[in-house]
Amino acid sequence: MEMTDENVAKFVNIGNANNVDAWDVLGNSAYHYDVARQEFVDRLLVSLPVVKYPIEVGWTGYIRLTDTITLPSYGRTTDIFERNVFIIGRMLVFQRYVFGNTYVCQMIQSDGKSLGGVDSVKLNELETFATTMVTTA
Repeated sequence: MEMTDENVAKFVNIGNANNVDAWDVLGNSAYHYDVARQEFVDRLLVSLPVVKYPIEVGWTGYIRLTDTITLPSYGRTTDIFERNVFIIGRMLVFQRYVFGNTYVCQMIQSDGKSLGGVDSVKLNELETFATTMVTTA
């Protein structure tokens, strides 16, 4: 998505209406974009089914589960800011910024709702695996 004044205003309004600090989710694609990561995301977008997960956006833009889900689960959805949200097994992976493709990975705890801390190691492993699958397929 292009970072225009109109798009920025749209997402600021969404943030204000939903008690979310939109400036924490906007980002800037000039700084928050990686070509290799986009290949990973594109693969997820075509591989995972659309699922209506019980999610909400917290004040700082992080995704929260509002209800328990059955694990493992595999699917994708979008949040109120049109950011990608994936659940891959026991990992919740979401697009950190509207304008860019930085992603955050958190492990879903065994209760199917609580989230662990940010796990950049798991996200890197997942991206490496997906990139290997793309290049060898």
